[in-house]
Amino acid sequence: MLPTGVTFPYRRHENQTGGPLHRLTNLETERLVGEPVEERHRAAAIELFGDPRVAAWIWPGEFDGPRSEAQADEILERFRAHWADHGFGWWWLRERATDELVGEVGLQWTTIEGAAMVEVGWTLFPRSWGHGFATEGARAALEFGFEGAGLESIVALTLEENHASRRVMERLAMVFERPCIHAGFPHVLYRCERQPPPIAV
Repeated sequence: MLPTGVTFPYRRHENQTGGPLHRLTNLETERLVGEPVEERHRAAAIELFGDPRVAAWIWPGEFDGPRSEAQADEILERFRAHWADHGFGWWWLRERATDELVGEVGLQWTTIEGAAMVEVGWTLFPRSWGHGFATEGARAALEFGFEGAGLESIVALTLEENHASRRVMERLAMVFERPCIHAGFPHVLYRCERQPPPIAV
């Protein structure tokens, strides 16, 4: 959740007259459709967050690894609340060719060493690893963050030894910024910035 005292720098589209965009927005890519987190994704969340191979990268060591059904429910509720509060959040990714869920990608506020930042993240079912889905989905999430939500800067972080996620960050043209400690573990922090529009000539 957004830390107390931090203002969300929302930028409206020109055709919007109200406050922050609280509607749920799909992502669309060549191979994937991103569906904002809803109750109908509960079974997929229980499977994904309960998989030891997935949990090893998200909740290592004393964070107790795979999540229970009750813990998966809590995660889904936090994701839905983030959409309601900030107008962006996590999407479940569905492969167009098979109509199967391959995992999730998202944008969320987080605190890194005392500073509030918006993070792009991804979590895929192991059966979907190695197909480029994380890069494709995260690229769409970044585009939504910059063009849809008006964000100026988005970060990504992962455990130092998670080379697969670091390669995704590099494919997304994110730039390594520094090592950091997050949730008590050594992480690496990458960042990308909104690109200025081209100058008309």
